[in-house]
Amino acid sequence: MNPLLGVFLALKDRTTEAIPVLERAVGQFDKVGWDLAMHALVRAHLSSGAPDRAMKLLEQLFDKIDDRHLAGQVTSALFDAAAFENAAQLGKRLFERYGYTGYAYNVACALARIEGPLDEALAWLTKAVEAGYDNVAHMEADEDLVALRELPAYVAIRAKAESNADEKRSAT
Repeated sequence: MNPLLGVFLALKDRTTEAIPVLERAVGQFDKVGWDLAMHALVRAHLSSGAPDRAMKLLEQLFDKIDDRHLAGQVTSALFDAAAFENAAQLGKRLFERYGYTGYAYNVACALARIEGPLDEALAWLTKAVEAGYDNVAHMEADEDLVALRELPAYVAIRAKAESNADEKRSAT
C-alpha cells in the first residue's frame, strides 16, 4: 500500500482511515516512504488522542529513526495526557541519545509529578543543570517543580543554573 495515501488521509484529518494504511506502510521498513508514513502515523495517534499508541510506536522504532523533534512532540503529548511515567521513560532515552538539556529537565518535571520519593526527579534536574540548563526563571515558575522547590537540595541546583546563566551572559 502506498504510504502517501495514509499521509494524505492524515493531513485531511481522516485519522481513523489513515491509521491502518500507515500501520501497514510502517511495517515495510525497506520500502520508500516508510519513514514518512511513520511520522504521519505518530502524528495521527497524537491528534486522535492516543499518545500511548504513539509512544509504543516510537519505542518499537526508536533505533530506526532519528527525529528528536517528533519524539519531543510525543513526550509533550504524553505529559499533557498525564502519562508522566511514559513521558519520563521516553525523555530519558532522548537525553541519552541527544544530550539536549530540555529533555533532562522534562524528565525531572514528569518524575516530580509522580507520587513518591523525589530523589530521581532531583537527580534529573541536576543532570539538566550539569548539562548546561540555565533557565532559572522557568524553574522558579514551573508548576511541575513545586514539590522540588520545597527541598533543600533544590537551592544548590538553582544556584548551578544561575551560574550557567551567568556564564552564558559573559560569553556573549
